Amino acid sequence: MARPRKLADPKRLEEQAVSWAMFFYDLRDEQPGLVYRESRQPKNIVAEIIPAGPKSKKVNEFIRRIKKTAGADSWVIFEPLSPAPHAWEQLKRARTADAVRKAAASIRPWELHRIESDYRMIEPDYQQMIGANSSDAICEHAEALVRAKQLPEYPRDPASNDDKRIIFFAKVMAGLMFGLAPLTTIRRLSHWRLPRDWGNEQKGAIP
Repeated sequence: MARPRKLADPKRLEEQAVSWAMFFYDLRDEQPGLVYRESRQPKNIVAEIIPAGPKSKKVNEFIRRIKKTAGADSWVIFEPLSPAPHAWEQLKRARTADAVRKAAASIRPWELHRIESDYRMIEPDYQQMIGANSSDAICEHAEALVRAKQLPEYPRDPASNDDKRIIFFAKVMAGLMFGLAPLTTIRRLSHWRLPRDWGNEQKGAIP
C-alpha cells in the first residue's frame, strides 16, 4: 500500500479503508476473470469468467479454447484470481505479533499474483486504489494489529458475519497508514461500510 506522508483528512482516510477492504475481500473470496476483444468498433465483446472453484476445469477449458480459436492480437484474457483463505484465517486467528507476521508471509505470494493478474488493474483509478506491498504493511504493524484485536469493537464471536472482520481490519490498517491509533480510526469511520460487491459495481466499462 502506498503510504501517505501527511495526516489524512476524512476522504483520504476512507479511500485507504476502501483499498484495504478490497484487498481483504479478494484475499478471502474468488475474483472472476475477464475476456474481452479489442476492436476499433464502438463496442467490444466482453465476457466475464465466473470461477466455479479455485481450479475449475470448466473455466480452464474455456480459457484454453479461447486461446486456441481466437487471434491473440484481438483478445485479452485475465484468468480468475483464486483467493488465499488459509492466509485470511491465519490473520484472524493470530494472537501474537509473530503470528501476524507469519500470516503476512503467507499473503505475500498471493498478493504478487493479484497485482499481475487482476483485470481491474487496467483501470488507472483502480491501480492507484489497490496499492502494493500490503503484506509488508501488515508485517510492519503486526503489534498494533494484535492490540487492535483486543478492542471490544473487534467482532471476535465466530458466529458473527465475517465481513465485519474485513471492515474492522480495513479501518485499522487505513488508520495505521496515517499513524492513527486503531481506536481513533474506528471512531472516525464508525459509519463507514463497504459491501462485498462494491468492486464489481465500480469497475466500469472496458476501454
